[in-house]
Amino acid sequence: RGMSAIDDALIGLEPGQDEEFEILSELSDEETTAWDKIRGQIERREISLSFSKIKAFSKSPFHFVRYMLARELKRDDGTPAQIFGDLFDCITTTPNETKDRFIVEPAGGGFGSHAALDVLIKFYGITGVSEKAKVDEKREMLYSFRSTLNKRIVTQGDMNQAEALKNRLYRNDAAGRFMNRLTSTQVSVEFPAFGWNWKGKFDGESDTEVIDLKLMMQDAGFHAAQYNMRKLKYAWQGALYTIGARQGKKRFYNICLDGALGVTVIHVNRHELIKAW
Repeated sequence: RGMSAIDDALIGLEPGQDEEFEILSELSDEETTAWDKIRGQIERREISLSFSKIKAFSKSPFHFVRYMLARELKRDDGTPAQIFGDLFDCITTTPNETKDRFIVEPAGGGFGSHAALDVLIKFYGITGVSEKAKVDEKREMLYSFRSTLNKRIVTQGDMNQAEALKNRLYRNDAAGRFMNRLTSTQVSVEFPAFGWNWKGKFDGESDTEVIDLKLMMQDAGFHAAQYNMRKLKYAWQGALYTIGARQGKKRFYNICLDGALGVTVIHVNRHELIKAW
């Protein structure tokens, strides 16, 4: 996948796709039952809100329903681009956790043929596979085995690209200074606001700054990054992480990167944060 792996890592839409015309299917019986449970939790205010949840709701109430159902029914494994974004965050901010959270499958492995399946079966050391086993039987065996790993699957190309982005981040004069000042990474916050409990996690903080990393679609140049930040409502996120999480007068910065290794640091000023809040 290489550089193209990070396209839409946070946007979630294919290039050119228009959110206004996205068609969401009706709920199945299983989903309706699950939604009844979630709706009760919402009415009793037993759930916590987050940036992802209010962003989904801002598209439409039904987008919010779909988001909540994906989490409840454990269907949200993430797109390859989102998995790559998680890999980059992990390698950059908590590198000691990479081996515990991700596994690199070998080249040539896959689910499309006996040969590709055999590469993965050998890699994982799966035994008891009959020489006469059909492709579908091998696939089912591998899917079952993978589900026990509790790790996300990536390629060596993904690892190389994530490392290249991390290195570029630190070599950039402005971004490198911010990263080297961090005193904490992957900071979890929880706080009450507007009658709800809120939760979130940002990539890092120093004594005076809150930092969040963003992999941008196509171009992380200053103007393109600013446009996408407004479109994707990242000021809402900054407001939650600073004003909501009681981070005092800390300044909020997005550090934006793209597949061509472009880097831009953008300060979301206090006025915009207060407006978003």
